Amino acid sequence: MDSKTARYFRYSEEMIAFLRSGFMNMSITQLSAAFNAHFELNKSVATLHSTLQARGIKCGRSPGDLSKGRPRRFTLEQKHWCIKHYPLMTRKKLTVEFNQAFNEDRRLSQILAFLKNNRISSGRTGFFKKGQVSWSAGTKGILKANSGSFKKGLVPHNHKVVGSERIVKGGYIEVKTAEPCVWTPKSHLIWQRENGPVPKRHNLRYKDGNPGNLAPDNLFLVNNAEHQILNNTGFKHYALAHKDTVILIARITNKTNEVRQHV
Repeated sequence: MDSKTARYFRYSEEMIAFLRSGFMNMSITQLSAAFNAHFELNKSVATLHSTLQARGIKCGRSPGDLSKGRPRRFTLEQKHWCIKHYPLMTRKKLTVEFNQAFNEDRRLSQILAFLKNNRISSGRTGFFKKGQVSWSAGTKGILKANSGSFKKGLVPHNHKVVGSERIVKGGYIEVKTAEPCVWTPKSHLIWQRENGPVPKRHNLRYKDGNPGNLAPDNLFLVNNAEHQILNNTGFKHYALAHKDTVILIARITNKTNEVRQHV
């Protein structure tokens, strides 16, 4: 069957009738195996599931009807099968192959629980083993530079020179201060020019809450503890005329706490 024929495959009335009657007594995995065996096809579980949905074919069963009266434990044979095949395939594929091999209808979550409870490992860690050769080993030089390749010393079209400004999340303004990509908050540069560097464990804040207002008298410095107190007291909600007082109270509160810790 060529790809065009497979793409536009049409189900006969006999096939539809088989699916409709079989789905009432079989799980989708069991139905797929029976359908393929009866019509000598190789339709996947996903393909037949889509066909059932597209034609509105429902099983009419309640959840768990097929498994009533059947033991749900895994057999020793199934355990050995999982130990053998788990290192060779993903957990999703393992579930599909398991159901086909044992004519079961286990969910992925059931297979995962079984693997975990029985400490069955795939042996895969995702890390390179010592001495393992990378897939790209020996490929250097195979792909030569072309017209779209960057050349040494080529400057990207979106390169920003030192001194450029940008607005980042929250409306904060940053200035590029060094190559290749060093950006510094503009408020810090203004504060440093007027008062010196911002000390460690300190925060630079805006009295009116507007990061675009970089006037020196709108900036003030607090340490981490004072910063926390201002946030807890809802500093940004106070009127601008009262904020100097709120800042002073935060400093006094912090100093009081420090003294109490040493008493």
